[in-house]
Parts: sequence; structure tokens; C-alpha cells
Amino acid sequence: MLLTKTIKVIFWGDGGVGKTSIIKRFLYNVFEGESIKSTYGLEVYTKMLSIGGRKIYIAFWDFGGQPQFRSVVRVLARGIDIFVFVFDLSDPDALAQERIQPLLSAIGSVLQNSKIPKILVGSKTDLPRAIFDDDILDFMMSYKFDDYFEVSAKNGENIQALFDRIFQFVTEIIFHDKSVKSSDKKYNFNRVTL
Repeated sequence: MLLTKTIKVIFWGDGGVGKTSIIKRFLYNVFEGESIKSTYGLEVYTKMLSIGGRKIYIAFWDFGGQPQFRSVVRVLARGIDIFVFVFDLSDPDALAQERIQPLLSAIGSVLQNSKIPKILVGSKTDLPRAIFDDDILDFMMSYKFDDYFEVSAKNGENIQALFDRIFQFVTEIIFHDKSVKSSDKKYNFNRVTL
């Protein structure tokens, strides 16, 4: 086996949007619902993959989105490989500038770095929807996100597709293959259709 590499994937967003639930649904196929506690500060979850004969550790950094943790995020986000921003589709103010700006300011220059893949995730598709496509597309274009997924940690909807895309970015990073990520990207809306 060739050299080992660790890929740092940051999950960021407001408190209570479902970041931890999304990660746990993927890694352990569980949904803790109301019993889950908000992340206090930072939790790191890891998964090992073998890609092209290389052992790859993917570290999913799950930051608490509460205001008291935002000051440390910029420092801890150094060395980020993939950025995942999660918002709650059932919250009509989830993408409001006065709420989003402090979150995005806390992450620093990540959004301006075109080399870092950025995925936008609308969570809680199992609840009534309060945010619609035009607002999401405007947000994606404003902050130059590469992809968009709508997911539900509760029922598992689109969780596998989200992590498949993360692993595709991991492969691009490991092998320096930028064929999927380009400056003339199209905005992808990834949903499960019934």
C-alpha cells in the first residue's frame, strides 16, 4: 500500500441544521432525532478508504454552529480540502444575509479559494419546505458552490449521493484530476425524485 493521506472535510452551518445527523446517518446508518445533542465546539469523525492502492483517511470535521464557537473555526479550518455548508430547508430565514454573513465570515477565505470544492446541502427534506430553488441558486452562484444536495438524515434520502460526491472530490484531490471540477462548472441540483 502506498503512502497514507488524510483529507479534511469541514461540515459548517448554523446550530441545529443537522450536520451531525447527516454524518452519523452516513457512517453508522443511525438517526438519533430529538435525542441528539448539539455539537459543542468540534467533533471529528473518520472513515478509511483505499483508493488506487493508497490508504486514505477522511476526517469529517463537525463544527458546532453556535455563535460562541465561530471564533475558533477560522484557525481550525486551515488545511481544509472540502467544504460542506449545511442549511435547514424548513427554516424560511436559513439563507437570510443577516444570519448567513456571520457564519460565512467565520470561515474566512475558504469561499474565495477556487481550489477547495464546496458543496451546499439543504437538510431536513422530511419537513415542510420553506426555501425554494431561486433563492438556493442565487446563494450558490454568489458563493461559488460546486454542487447542491437536498438530504434527510431522518429517512436517509440522498445521503449516499452526497457522500459519493465527497468521495469523488477526494479522488480528484488524491490524483490531482480536475476533470470534474472546472471554472466553467454548471450548478448541479441533486435530489431524489419520487
